[in-house]
Amino acid sequence: MNTNRRILLQVLCFLCAFSAIAFDANDIISPSQGTWANRQALVLDGSDGSELYYSLTGSDPLESGFAYDGPVLIDETGSVTLNITAVNAQGVRSDFTINYTVEPVSFTFTDPHESLFVQAISSNPIRKYISGNSFDIPARFRWCLGNPIVPTYEGKGISLSALNCVDRYVACTVTEGTAFWHFVLHVVPQEQKEQVLLDADVPFTLEDWSTFVFTGDKLIYQIDDAFWTASKEPLVLDRSVNHTVRWQSMNYEFGNPVHVFTLPAKPELTVNRESDGSVSFSVAKNANFTLGPARSLTEDCVTSSLPAQSRLVCDTFFDDSLYAVMKLGVYYRGVYQGDISCPFFVDRKIPQVPIIASSEKAGYARNRVLLSISGESDSEIYYAVSKPMLTDSGLTSESEALFSSVEVGDYSLYDGSEIVLSSRSRKTTYYKVCAYAKDVAGNQSAKAEYHVVVDEFNFYLAPSSSALNEGAVPDGSYANPFTSFAQAQEALSRSSFMRLHVLGDIVLPHGDTVISTPIYLVGSDSHIIIPDDARLVIKESDFSAEGCIFERTVPQYASSASDSLFVVDGGSLTLYECELVGTFAADGVLIDAANALIGLSSSGFTVQGASYAAVLSGTVCDVSVSNCRLTSSAQTAVTLTLNKSTLACSLSEATIITHLGRCIELVDSTALVNGCVFSAQRNDNFPGSVAIWKDIDSVVTAYANEEGGF
Repeated sequence: MNTNRRILLQVLCFLCAFSAIAFDANDIISPSQGTWANRQALVLDGSDGSELYYSLTGSDPLESGFAYDGPVLIDETGSVTLNITAVNAQGVRSDFTINYTVEPVSFTFTDPHESLFVQAISSNPIRKYISGNSFDIPARFRWCLGNPIVPTYEGKGISLSALNCVDRYVACTVTEGTAFWHFVLHVVPQEQKEQVLLDADVPFTLEDWSTFVFTGDKLIYQIDDAFWTASKEPLVLDRSVNHTVRWQSMNYEFGNPVHVFTLPAKPELTVNRESDGSVSFSVAKNANFTLGPARSLTEDCVTSSLPAQSRLVCDTFFDDSLYAVMKLGVYYRGVYQGDISCPFFVDRKIPQVPIIASSEKAGYARNRVLLSISGESDSEIYYAVSKPMLTDSGLTSESEALFSSVEVGDYSLYDGSEIVLSSRSRKTTYYKVCAYAKDVAGNQSAKAEYHVVVDEFNFYLAPSSSALNEGAVPDGSYANPFTSFAQAQEALSRSSFMRLHVLGDIVLPHGDTVISTPIYLVGSDSHIIIPDDARLVIKESDFSAEGCIFERTVPQYASSASDSLFVVDGGSLTLYECELVGTFAADGVLIDAANALIGLSSSGFTVQGASYAAVLSGTVCDVSVSNCRLTSSAQTAVTLTLNKSTLACSLSEATIITHLGRCIELVDSTALVNGCVFSAQRNDNFPGSVAIWKDIDSVVTAYANEEGGF
């Protein structure tokens, strides 16, 4: 079914219901209930044929009121009670009461346009509007049409087609935020400079299309092939076909001329919806037809206020609608043929803004977000989703500033399916979703917007309680961060991955902190204090850190102190731009790894023990060290000691402060060492310290290295 047919069916359904309704509250255009800053006008729509009466004294309008015969100014302030009585053609009475208040206000507007606007609608609440012009509402004001609706649109110029032929009244409300003004726009057609002139002077008239009355004196006439006659008795013609009318003078005239006029078959009125939303009326395929005001108006009909034209247009304002029956007089070559009517409506009513329903609150979501969009049943919904904006740094003030510039893509018709928004590549992902509704008349609603950061993996840890919103529960979000590592660890146990942003210094719990889920710590020179009896144990998982300082306190009780900071068992450890500092009472290893993947870059490592110290001890490991600084201090000191492992070490500095030590110690391992600087600071001249030591089963490729102090 095409759009015009669908619209016509809707109109017919409306009019069937509408035609049975007499004058009702919707026909009271002004005043409207409320408190207004200007005097009000009484404007009623009596097109149903009812007799209308009103009173302002609380009395019965039929007994001591006034008959309504057109718009009138109600020159009252304060509390006003308006009684209205309508009596329809059957004598049935309907009563209405409008209570409103007029409280004039005094404003000083700096903008002259605003001042003139308020003065105009206050001095005369009926403003004449000539079709085609712009009625300018200052940008400071918000406005709406109809009664009673809260003004929602920003001030602008509103207009309708310059070809509009209908005279009508439209209520309007405006506000600048505190006071409200209610007034009426009297829409009138634009004066037509070029009118279609009557070009035929004929000696007959037509009534209701089919009734033919000959009016010529001293003339005889013939219709089609009938006998010539001078009768002035009305004739009924079949107007479904053409007829030819001939006449001539009874007196002798030179050449005895015969005048001819063709009466066309009754045409159909063509109604078209124009691209600008207006509705046009014409008689198709015959330029001799013109349309003008109807000769007789029935109830609930409107007609043109313009002289005969080949095409007439009906229009209304943005966010307004007009449902009616158009009744027009039809002229053929300037001769009135009869009236013709057709239901129509001009629909510029803006659909409601769609509602975007979400499985998560707008703004921030921990899980993937499921969206659905709903709107009015007679409107289609179009939506667009921005490309996901990804950030590694999580939700920060900088990233929030970037989000505001995100644009959505092309709009698509919404089919009712769920829209899934999820984080991408374990990164903070921002989405913007926009939707609008479009009705069958082509009117488009304002856009609904939904913004969300989907962050399934970024969590925040801020030990300072001031970072937490008052009364909120720490959930690891940017707004309500964790306040302890134990809270983060509990959340990590429920996740598949966590990127933990450390905002400040934290202290790990005593004992082993076991990490069995991949985690990435992101700090800003954040200190992570590891008590002397505590360890970070990575068990068959991945642990990465960036910008963190891991520090072991000086042991107080040697018996309870652990002998390592990190234990990596079957997982991986990646450190970038980090510092590891550990002090041990006896033996100590910063990183104790087995069956692990170790990546150390752009970081510093310092370990001190009484008898033995090592930065890294690894068995069956794959180790990469780049741009690092490694220092080990003990009676026996080693920076890297590996068994059955592979090592790639480059551009790093390794220092041992020792009685006996080795920078790199390899057992049954393979190593590539280049561009490194190895140095030893020995507290005696005991021989045996070397930069790189390997057993017979190890293979070492070393070049461009420097050694000193051995």
